[in-house]
Amino acid sequence: MIKKINKIMLQMIFMVCLLISSFYVPKVEAKTLGQLKDELEDLKAEYEENQLQQELNEEELAKTKNRITQIRQNMTNIEDNIHDLGIQIEELDQSILEKQQEIEDILVFFQLANGESAYLEYAFGAKDFTDFIYRLAVSEQLTSYNEELVDQFKKDIEESKKKTQELEQEKESLKKEQKDLQSELVKINNK
Repeated sequence: MIKKINKIMLQMIFMVCLLISSFYVPKVEAKTLGQLKDELEDLKAEYEENQLQQELNEEELAKTKNRITQIRQNMTNIEDNIHDLGIQIEELDQSILEKQQEIEDILVFFQLANGESAYLEYAFGAKDFTDFIYRLAVSEQLTSYNEELVDQFKKDIEESKKKTQELEQEKESLKKEQKDLQSELVKINNK
């Protein structure tokens, strides 16, 4: 009897399996060999395109890195120029102050000595003709020195203005290079 029950159970299980399999229809997509070859060719083309793009990106990355190096070198050169110009401007300003003080001393002398007549009085105070020639030469040298001092004073002022303008241009150039560096760094980070 147990054997009969087992047999009946077995038959029922078999029937249930048949019923389930008759309702369940698996969906099968079969591809032809030609379709598989086409897919393979498409994948190969996509792979080659990706390889080419990667090479281009690496090349562009190397160019960007070189550009960054160049910008940093330019910035270093500009900073050196700014430093040098600052020193030159300080030296010119010191020279201007010294010449200005000397010119003021000469003006005080002229005011006390009644102007050009001081040189003439000095020249005519000679004891003989040789002393007169000597004193006249000294007076001419002093006059020439004073004129050269004033001319050099003016040139120093102009040179200081010019160097100050150069300094401002170098600072602007440095700012531009810093902006370029920032944009290149953004590029490289995006890559």
